[in-house]
Formats: sequence, C-alpha cells, structure tokens
Amino acid sequence: MASIDNTLDFSKLESFLSAGDWVEADEENWRVMQAIFDNARRPHVRKDGTKNPDETFLSFEEISCDSLQTLDKFWLKSSKGRFGLSVQSRIWRSTPFDHSATEWERYARFGIGLEWLGKDEINREWGFFEGLFDQAEKLHWITSSQLWDRIWKANDIKELPEGYLPYWPHRTIKTFNAFDKPIEPSWGSWGYALFSRVKVCNL
Repeated sequence: MASIDNTLDFSKLESFLSAGDWVEADEENWRVMQAIFDNARRPHVRKDGTKNPDETFLSFEEISCDSLQTLDKFWLKSSKGRFGLSVQSRIWRSTPFDHSATEWERYARFGIGLEWLGKDEINREWGFFEGLFDQAEKLHWITSSQLWDRIWKANDIKELPEGYLPYWPHRTIKTFNAFDKPIEPSWGSWGYALFSRVKVCNL
C-alpha cells in the first residue's frame, strides 16, 4: 500500500480550512489531489507494447491511502465531520441503487443527495442510456460559481448538505483510452474509481 509522499504540501489547505475559507480550500484541495494523482501515475503501454515516458495513466490502485487519509482528516476536523472524502464515500455507498439501473442513474441520485444537481435530473428517461457509463459526464452539475455563491451566502456550514465539499464534477484528469489517444475524462468517468479506492483505504 502506497504511503504518504513527503513532497506533498498540505499546509495551504490546512490554513484555508482552519480559517473557514471553504472556496479557497476547495481549489487548494484539487491542487493537492493532482499531486497525489501524479504520484500514482504509471507508464502507458501502447497496444504494440511500446512505452513513451511522456505518456502516463493514472492507476487508482496506486493512490496513496495515507495521503487520502491526511487530506480527509483536515476536512473532517475543520468541518466538524460534515465535509471530506470519507463523508462523500459513506453517502455514495448508501445511495439507493437498483443494480438494474445504470451507473449514470447512481451518479444522479448521489448528486441530488449532495445538491450538486437539480432534482429534475432524476426524472430523465434512463433506459435510453443503458450501458453508457460516461453519460454521467452529461448530467447538469452545478457550476463552480453556483457552488461558491451558495457557500458565500451560507451563514453556517450546517446550512450546506453533508458531503458538499470537496466538489469534483467539473474536474478532469489526463489519461489514455484503449486506442492510445490522450483524453481528459470528467468526474463522471473516474469518480467511481476514486470512491472505490477510498473504500479500500478505509476512509
């Protein structure tokens, strides 16, 4: 199991969280997560068996549990247990989910629970998208501006849903597809893998 990378700097995140600056904390959280992801990157092996040192993919199985736990600890402490990966993971696992439904529907129900989506999303016709995992990218997630505006207007974090932060849907990662083409999938494609790793890490 990968351990924490001593080159990671959590100080800014901890400072923003301690000050209750949730917007800056959310942005800094993503910068830290990108560093955690970079440490879990491995060479991309092309279909012909060759490797290019400039081509890497993110191996979620290699993401440092210690790093995720450290990140989560700061969120939990500053939000009194309301925000953080472990909170989101718990909500994800408890989201009502019929196994005959698509992953897209699961993302929608999860997003509605965290109020990252409008409630009208769940009323869509899911059957047409059966089997299209990446359709979660096409859900109408709230924008960063909408998220920040709600945070700024809140008099207390108790006015925000549990698990509201950190916010993932507008984040993309760099990787490669089965045709050796560089792609930047959104959270709708990689969120499931992240929560799977969080569960393995016992958050």
